[in-house]
Amino acid sequence: MRKSAMPSLFLLLALALTACGASAAGISEADYARLRDAALARPRRVIIDNDGCDVTAYPESREISLKDITDYFNAKCIGHEIDAISYTPYCVSFMMSHRSKVADLNYGRMHVKGLRNLTQWTHEQGTDGLEMASRFARENHFEIFANMRINDLHARWAPKSNYAPFMTAHPEWLVGDMHNAPPFGSWVQFNFAIPQVRERFLAIVTELLAYDVDGLVVDFCRYPVLFPSVAHGQDASEEERGIITTLMRELRALSDRIGKERGHYLLLMAKVPDGIEINKAIGIDVARFCEEKLIDILIVGSDIGRSVPFAKAVRMGQDHGVKTFLSIEAWNGANPLSKDSLELYQGLAAAAWQAKPDGLFYFNMFYHADKFDAIKATPKELLLKDKSYWGRHHSRPDYAAPCARYNRMDAVDGTWLALSTDRTAEVLLETGAEFQRNDIAEKNPAVQLILHTGQNTPEIQAAVNSKTLRRPMCFPRKQIFQVPYWDVKAGQNRIQLKLSQPASPVFRTLFKGDQIIRYSGELPWRRLWPFFVKDETERIVDNALRLHDFGSEDGQCVNFYYPISATAANLAGCFDMKVEYSDAPEAIVLRLADGKHVELITFEPRRIAFRHAQAAADFVTDDDFHHYEWAIDEDGSLSLKADGDELLRATMPMPADDQRARFTGNLDGLPYMYERSLIIGSLSEKGKGASLWKNFQLSQGTCVDGTELSLKFSEDSFLPLCKAMEQPERLTPLFHYHPEEGRLPSEAGWNSSYTEGRLKITKENTLLFDNSDADNLFPTATWQIPPELKHAGAIVRLTWQSRVIESSGNGFTLGFRIISPRDGKCRLFSVMQRKGDAKAGSLSTPTASGEFSSFQAWIEIDTGHYILSINGQVVAMDTMQEVFAPPLLFMGDGSSSCEGIAELRSLDVCLYGN
Repeated sequence: MRKSAMPSLFLLLALALTACGASAAGISEADYARLRDAALARPRRVIIDNDGCDVTAYPESREISLKDITDYFNAKCIGHEIDAISYTPYCVSFMMSHRSKVADLNYGRMHVKGLRNLTQWTHEQGTDGLEMASRFARENHFEIFANMRINDLHARWAPKSNYAPFMTAHPEWLVGDMHNAPPFGSWVQFNFAIPQVRERFLAIVTELLAYDVDGLVVDFCRYPVLFPSVAHGQDASEEERGIITTLMRELRALSDRIGKERGHYLLLMAKVPDGIEINKAIGIDVARFCEEKLIDILIVGSDIGRSVPFAKAVRMGQDHGVKTFLSIEAWNGANPLSKDSLELYQGLAAAAWQAKPDGLFYFNMFYHADKFDAIKATPKELLLKDKSYWGRHHSRPDYAAPCARYNRMDAVDGTWLALSTDRTAEVLLETGAEFQRNDIAEKNPAVQLILHTGQNTPEIQAAVNSKTLRRPMCFPRKQIFQVPYWDVKAGQNRIQLKLSQPASPVFRTLFKGDQIIRYSGELPWRRLWPFFVKDETERIVDNALRLHDFGSEDGQCVNFYYPISATAANLAGCFDMKVEYSDAPEAIVLRLADGKHVELITFEPRRIAFRHAQAAADFVTDDDFHHYEWAIDEDGSLSLKADGDELLRATMPMPADDQRARFTGNLDGLPYMYERSLIIGSLSEKGKGASLWKNFQLSQGTCVDGTELSLKFSEDSFLPLCKAMEQPERLTPLFHYHPEEGRLPSEAGWNSSYTEGRLKITKENTLLFDNSDADNLFPTATWQIPPELKHAGAIVRLTWQSRVIESSGNGFTLGFRIISPRDGKCRLFSVMQRKGDAKAGSLSTPTASGEFSSFQAWIEIDTGHYILSINGQVVAMDTMQEVFAPPLLFMGDGSSSCEGIAELRSLDVCLYGN
């Protein structure tokens, strides 16, 4: 191995050519320095990355022409506050999409349905994606930078037919191999300790800088594994850091030579993870990059997770006099744990600008053109925009061990944050500058802490920066807290969460089995052998997911992987499964790893076993579906029930990090995939088997999916209603009816269209509505709205108790129509109650069948916003629809197809305010 201190032949050649080039171009060092100053001084606040999918993943549904390709991606930048485009010509395993003479060309077939690779087609037209991007940039006054990902690992998701020849020809130059996949990064990545790897990299960069570009972005974040040591969980050595520093010196000399020849200074940028320590552990000496002026701009941050606040990340370069951009990482909204919204990106940008960077770099944003309005070149433009600040923006895994060890900002380590009564969980969250401005506070913004939870999660206690919040409004899948504006700080905030009382485990359905787990809805599920999947391997049979491993070659397995939260205490789960056949124990398995221990449950036609605990029981698994329940106690004891009867129980003896518990041959290397995960399907490359799975549920305790701080300035704010709900003493009664008084309603404005005898007081002193009159299809009882409910700013509260005894169709309807003082339009709020449920808007909520339910609705007249609770639980926050009808309160039959009998126990209408 060549020592890092010795210059390579490439560097000696570059230095020689630098002198010759400077002389040939007639540019003095002083002139070149002035060019550098001018290049750095160019207005540049926002750079956006195009990762080359305009060519490599072009939709089959679009026309093919050079103009169409440009319009598909690059043209979307026009009209937005974008100064520069960073173009990535594929770069996977040094396979490129530009017309390279030294690199492997990406001519492979796309294996994603609906997309095609046009790389070869563009070459046949005499051009390529980078050249087209450069031409577009020059014509539309954008800067253009080539982007070279230093060690992209996307090849691990590609079929072998798409592997780069350079990679397959030199497996000894990789950080691992398929049969000994490292736990971090991927075996397909190159080992930069190999001189030939670095020389290949520099040769490709030389070609990229020959294009009409303004410089180069070296992307260390895609992905930050450069050496086998890091891929296997160790920190890079001093020698390894020296290798990368020498590589950057060579890049600096190369870009300077080409720049002097061209008379155009080429800016050199490095995109690195945040945090000095994390970079050193990966092998990147950021301080030396800056001190030796090896880079002109430092780009900090990536989608591998956050380790330091934005303000500290900015100082990584600015403390050394280097311009520093913060990276805003977009991620697709297909993942249910992703939060893909305009408010999210506005929040990210505002939090980043709060740290005073020299600019922002948007990565993966080209897939989110509908969110380009969130791209603002100054923080002032974002001040009055609605924002969502998240404690964890998406669930991308950490691709290097240092990323996991130094990850301090993403407090949710794993998929979910598990809560308990005896431990306070903490989530760190950063906000923008608006929380310290008095002029913004005067706008009376609505601030809410929104906890995204599982179904019917028990009430959670929450605090913001140690200030305890009032009790939340509890929805089926979220809890919403009102947050005093002044308790939120600009910059970093701490959200503390705790259960208010002990709770039973909450089981979540991870899949039902009635449909294939597609990629668009798959995450955080993963296929570990993704390109062995065919129609025969995954099908829906008997409303169950059939996993069929019929291969007997290397790399052939059919299974699914799911991550386990590091904060989970007791784990439990259940599923229904039927074995079709199996010729090897590991052809049908459930692998469980809780972070401490691991066990492999094998299912054979006549036997179930705990592989590591060496426990087994006779059981017929292939006669029908059986219901299996498993649980792991805190002491590491695993139990398995079959159809309600305990079948096996044993202490899990195998440590989760023991190499003997690992499997080989998979194409992935996800962090903690061996230590904290569950896997279903086959883990036998040679064995064969088929099994049917459905109703798969998992409990990791009581968990929070996401922690969101919502800031709204718009009229869509529900803050007035939330404030009114906290001040019931300011209510004035307008209408009060209780049938126990033994009378029908007699208030002014009350009318009924019911046939005599079908609206009456019962012996139990309730008001009965008989909606089964075939001769009177739409009977109603109505009350004319008084003038008090027609003035601007009015808020009304409706409370009632009712039940449906018999129903077909919609049953019983309570509605409220009011003229809005603002726009003169009539708005409709209605609740349709059937026997066993109630529907408001598009939301249907179960109620106790045949029992009285208590309803409460708060309605803001101006906006039509309403908040509805049933039996004390908030079930809807929505907006009333517009209708053409007179304003009134009505009860009765809301549909010609409706029949049934309903009872009303009480009805009250109150006005909130002065």
